[in-house]
Amino acid sequence: MARITCPETTLDEITEKQTRGRKLFYGCSKYPKCDFASWDKPVEQPCPSCNHAFMVEKVSKKRGEFLRCPECKHEVAEAPDASPKDSTKSQTPA
Repeated sequence: MARITCPETTLDEITEKQTRGRKLFYGCSKYPKCDFASWDKPVEQPCPSCNHAFMVEKVSKKRGEFLRCPECKHEVAEAPDASPKDSTKSQTPA
């Protein structure tokens, strides 16, 4: 995970953590002094709308994967993969 600074302390970084039930979440490295936490994975990409330092990955059954700003809720569709998943099935042998 890229180094993303905590929005509350602005000096420390966000790290991946686990609950007692082993569910992943993301929080400040200075916990419990800083109580920032998020279920969504932060991505090192500033928000194009409000210029927030990072966006978070969201997944929806209907829309698939997309990015959302945690501050202004602006949404950006993630770029599709450059390589097709399996192009051999669509090609017919000569």
